[in-house]
Amino acid sequence: MNNLTITIKYKYNNSLNWHIVNFLANEYFDLDPDEKAGWDCVPLHNDSLDYLDIDRVLVQYIETTIVDIEADVTQIFAETFWNKGRNRIIEITVNGTSYWRETIIEINLENNPSICELLRYTKEDNLSKISYHGLFTDNDDGSQTEKIIYKS
Repeated sequence: MNNLTITIKYKYNNSLNWHIVNFLANEYFDLDPDEKAGWDCVPLHNDSLDYLDIDRVLVQYIETTIVDIEADVTQIFAETFWNKGRNRIIEITVNGTSYWRETIIEINLENNPSICELLRYTKEDNLSKISYHGLFTDNDDGSQTEKIIYKS
């Protein structure tokens, strides 16, 4: 019995239509041979766009939904892109026996070398609580250098 449904839906810039792609657990998660798939398994890709064969410049919204029937948990990644796909806001929501929400803002500041600013925050008592602020610089060898400005 399949206890998971995994769906990525996306919308192109200036379009009213959503496109929907469904995934099997072994297509979405990086599972060990005997590992049972669950909503909290490690994904194959960190970026929802990496599951789709589309140009990031063309996309305005992506919503990835993972429903784990057995654990009674729904996890949603809602992404909004702007500046030709270089910047985005990611809202992560987990609904189940408890509720959790995190927002990530990713802004590309420079191109050569690529420098990206990342902010992560949650809501506590209806106020935004920052948990991380950092800068990532792409190095010539393909690695990244992280400069942590704030981490709780």
